[in-house]
Amino acid sequence: MSLTIENLKVTLQKKEILHGINLDAKEGEFISLLGASGCGKTTLLKSIAGLLDVQDGNIRIRKESVLGVAPEKRGTIIVFQDLRLFPHMTVEKNITFPMELKRVPKEEQRANVKKLLEAVQLSGFEKRKMREMSGGQMQRVALARALAANPKVLLLDEPFSGLDEKLREEMGRLVKELHELWKITTILVTHDIREALQMSDRIAVMSEGNVLQYDTPKNIMEHPANQTVADYFGKMNYVEGVVKDGKFVSGLFEAEVDLPDGEYKAGITWFKKGRK
Repeated sequence: MSLTIENLKVTLQKKEILHGINLDAKEGEFISLLGASGCGKTTLLKSIAGLLDVQDGNIRIRKESVLGVAPEKRGTIIVFQDLRLFPHMTVEKNITFPMELKRVPKEEQRANVKKLLEAVQLSGFEKRKMREMSGGQMQRVALARALAANPKVLLLDEPFSGLDEKLREEMGRLVKELHELWKITTILVTHDIREALQMSDRIAVMSEGNVLQYDTPKNIMEHPANQTVADYFGKMNYVEGVVKDGKFVSGLFEAEVDLPDGEYKAGITWFKKGRK
């Protein structure tokens, strides 16, 4: 595994925010942390990055614990909502900043900048200042700077939240293309359901500091772990019944199921005839 989170608990201002989170991400996997504001997504992301103290549990990157390791030495890089680009620097200087910290030779820096600007579709923008860039262009610069750090794990904290819908979709496609090209393990924080479903290999649905379900988009949509997860993805109707000997029996219908005996609710959604 590239990233493993074990029984992680984080307390802020004497209040426990994360309640024993367990999560893993394979090398090169794209993971989304999905949930409403205040559910603990960004707290989890900052904990992985080393920006918050951990009260209990462990975080491992490529099997090595990073607790106590300084943020700049963890092999993670985080892109925040506000991007945190240096306004007094050119595009080129912003991108080379992490390479300067690592003492990468100047010639290699220039080659990397050229390659990264091509990747984010900003070739020729090396000497532009941030005030001369649009919001979408600055997003691209922030991504290029993150990739310039050559991270083991790329952390994205709702980086598209300030963009209009069209530009948000465009940036989402670009991030997915960059992920497929670089194969970097990526963790995206989002509250946008469509974004998570379209971009992710797996989704962690979070609520009140807990992970309610961690699975592929297909399995979460078709087999939600509980009613809270099901309702998060859309309004459903429920029929109460009992499973016995592999059959769900209710007052409305019966169905063969692969479930242990017990009381259940069957979720039902409605589609217009002819809709796929």
